[in-house]
Amino acid sequence: LIDHYDEEGNPVPSKIAREKSDGYEEIYIDEYQDSNYIQDAILRSVSKESEGGHNMFMVGDVKQSIYRFRLADAAIFMDKYHRYADASEGGHMQRIDLSRNFRSRESVLSGINYIFRRIMKKSLGGIDYDEHAALYPGMEYPEAPGKNIAGSAEVLFLTADSEEADPEEEVDTVSLEAKLAAARIRELTDSEHGLDIYDSDLGIYRKAGYKDIVILLRTVTGWAEKFVDILTAENIPACAEMSAGFFDTIEIQTMLQFLSVVDNPKQDIPLAAVLCSPIVGMTSEELAMVRSANQEEHLFEACTGCGRELAGYDKIRKFLTLLTDIRRASVYMELYELIRYIYDQTGYYDYVQALPGGERRKANLDLLQERAVTYASGSYSGLFDFMRYIEQLKKKQIDFGEAAMPEGDKGRVQIMSIHKSKGLEFPVCFVAGLGKSFNKQDVNASMLFSVDYGIATDAIDPTLRTKESTVMKQAMRSQLMIENLGEELRVLYVAMTRAREKLYLTGAKDHLFDYLEKKIHETDKTARELSYSQLTMAGSFLDWITAAACKHKSFKAIYEQLGINVPFDGVCYKDESPLSVFLVTKSSLSMQTSLWRAEEAM
Repeated sequence: LIDHYDEEGNPVPSKIAREKSDGYEEIYIDEYQDSNYIQDAILRSVSKESEGGHNMFMVGDVKQSIYRFRLADAAIFMDKYHRYADASEGGHMQRIDLSRNFRSRESVLSGINYIFRRIMKKSLGGIDYDEHAALYPGMEYPEAPGKNIAGSAEVLFLTADSEEADPEEEVDTVSLEAKLAAARIRELTDSEHGLDIYDSDLGIYRKAGYKDIVILLRTVTGWAEKFVDILTAENIPACAEMSAGFFDTIEIQTMLQFLSVVDNPKQDIPLAAVLCSPIVGMTSEELAMVRSANQEEHLFEACTGCGRELAGYDKIRKFLTLLTDIRRASVYMELYELIRYIYDQTGYYDYVQALPGGERRKANLDLLQERAVTYASGSYSGLFDFMRYIEQLKKKQIDFGEAAMPEGDKGRVQIMSIHKSKGLEFPVCFVAGLGKSFNKQDVNASMLFSVDYGIATDAIDPTLRTKESTVMKQAMRSQLMIENLGEELRVLYVAMTRAREKLYLTGAKDHLFDYLEKKIHETDKTARELSYSQLTMAGSFLDWITAAACKHKSFKAIYEQLGINVPFDGVCYKDESPLSVFLVTKSSLSMQTSLWRAEEAM
């Protein structure tokens, strides 16, 4: 489609492109901020641009350009943003600013505007967050007197109690954040005092349910599993679509161990796991008695030879009868039929449905059977080969990911990555894991790549056997760092703008009081915006949010808590947007007491 580029860098369409352009009267491009140079050049080559025509209509928001890893370049959008004249000036090239937001309440938009006016600049993020970039409410929510309507956006700082925390002990901040989310969700979904949200489909206010809540994470790996487990343990139905974790679920582990025993009973570890599982129900003491009665042979022989006097004898007899029946069936049954037969004979399939998160557990067992069908369609189909196949997948760390819940199943809290949430909206949105450090692997690699500067490597002296970073690599590393930070800033913007009625920002840090005090002293509290150096030195979302929030008058209570004397008559504290700050301790979560609340801005 592209013949060559002219001296100004514009694509010159090929003969095919010119023929194609005759078939398009107008070209409409959505999400234009996510275009890369190849995509942009192809679209321009099939437009009327080379003939002096103007038939391209592009819609986008550079603040939502978050696909740099796919080579999307926000500079393409910003070039047109600055070159195109305002609509009032007329001409063929016009820029129309769509500043009205028809999704979120004003309280949500005010919190977003407050934070991003301080942290988003053209030098970091691609655009100055001024009156043109700010969000203005376009959706009119009907009044609901006496209802529990969502208030201001909330920032929740989470730490372990200083008097309880061991300096040597590593705090599981992921679990703490999950418990914090669970506490808030219980409040939101309370049948009497919970949050009232406006249902535009019904045209009425109703109480918030689990289906109205989403928890957004920068990465789901290592986080989503814990959030699901803890919310489920708190009797809050939750689901997350993960690319891993299938083999780590207890129901799949139990069933694979049972299949291993069916394949070969003389495997002590799988057999012990099955005996102690709900399928058999032996206690540790009963298993120890069986093992101590016959320590020389395999555990299977110990079970078959145990006497009536041993505790657990009846359980073992019943299990051995069941195992014999299933092993006989394995000779003539297809693999997927055998798995379904095990489900039915053991009752385990029905059992997992009664557990917390039973629908997902059942879906995981269904997925295991589906995988067996897929495997049997190949050249190998027996149980022995299937178990070796599973072992190889585990060894190579290849995972199926947990089963996806049915599309119509919405009665649960959703947990997803920020990237997956793009384009979606939710009444209540938790943006969690803000204290997680940014991923800097690509800028710390031995070889760096840049569209503008090419490739940079270390200088290696084979004689002295030394390796040093070159000036070119250091310059490229700095450039990539700025680009990565700009991308992270836009990711945060996308996450915060998913909320319709209520927005929570949660972040946990070890030694939070020391962290807050340091950030407060680093921030010029009389300046309206953060300095460029403070923006570029950030190592997490929480660094930006803390620096912005400590300029707000609702932060006054935290200053008092830390014993920091700050005058609150400075210009940056006047006429501020609604924002609330919480300081949450580990003990307040474990005791399920009311969370300590900073003074709210009215």
